[in-house]
Amino acid sequence: MIRTPSLRLRLVLIVVALLAAVAAVIGVVTAVVLQSYLVGQVDQAVSSAAERASHGFGGRDGDGDGFVLGQGRARSSRSWRAAES
Repeated sequence: MIRTPSLRLRLVLIVVALLAAVAAVIGVVTAVVLQSYLVGQVDQAVSSAAERASHGFGGRDGDGDGFVLGQGRARSSRSWRAAES
């Protein structure tokens, strides 16, 4: 005679299986949303850097001397000559 599992065992197995399925769905959705968000952040940072770089070259830095100031303060040769006088 084959014994069927008790109702308690069947209910516990069903609940565990449902919890595992829900956790898997939440994990996949979280990974997809996070990847999309992070790719968007990188795209925005690269676009911003490209925009800054395109405006920084060609003597369009605002003072007309053709030098783009980075983290340090660079001077053009005109500024050095003026400082020497």
